[in-house]
Amino acid sequence: MAKVDKWYTQDIGEDLSECLDCGYKGTDWAENDKYIFDTETGECEVFCPECHSPHYYITIQKKGGKSG
Repeated sequence: MAKVDKWYTQDIGEDLSECLDCGYKGTDWAENDKYIFDTETGECEVFCPECHSPHYYITIQKKGGKSG
């Protein structure tokens, strides 16, 4: 039996992130147990929850509310 490629969505509502591949913006992110970032803590890499791209980054808010 093949192992299911399962994605989990996390959202703690803090930092706004943006995907450079599909343009999705949100405070949530996707994780998959196949992509472990730190084997000691079990911390997973973070991906876009829409397209699962690894190009999902926190946006920086500048003074005046403009992102950049």
